[in-house]
Amino acid sequence: MMIRKADAQDVLAIARIYDDARLLMRERGIPQWQDGCPGLAEAEVDQELGKLYVCENAGDIVGTFTFAEGPDITYGIIEDGSWLSDEPYWVVHRFAASRPGAGVGHKMLEWAYADHDNVRIDTHELNIPMRRLLDRHGFILCGVIHLLNGAPRFAYQRRAASLEPEFPAA
Repeated sequence: MMIRKADAQDVLAIARIYDDARLLMRERGIPQWQDGCPGLAEAEVDQELGKLYVCENAGDIVGTFTFAEGPDITYGIIEDGSWLSDEPYWVVHRFAASRPGAGVGHKMLEWAYADHDNVRIDTHELNIPMRRLLDRHGFILCGVIHLLNGAPRFAYQRRAASLEPEFPAA
């Protein structure tokens, strides 16, 4: 599997992945994305802005996400906790895989933090599969943020410094 920036020809496949993810979340009782967003329009805008990525496996697009340098307006206020730091960070949004459980999510998260020491992401409280994936990758639940439409989301952050072992002072 490999990660690359999406091009204009990818947006239809990405919109299908969003649709499949929406259906799967509905079947699992997760209300996330049930308003139709993200969809083709969001994929087109994100691609034009150069922040849309795909995960390919043998030439097939099997996952997608947006990745952009912060700050992110929805992360400006956090409730029931605090961010690990206020240092510059990168944001992952619209994270979806066409084959849940096939390692696509792992590959996309590994790529996101491979060269970026401070990454933030959010998800719906009931999106347990995503929350487990974030936990396995060392993301720490920091609190609750609100999307522009007011919907709450659990907010996570992963800092390389927070993964380093602490040694007692000599």
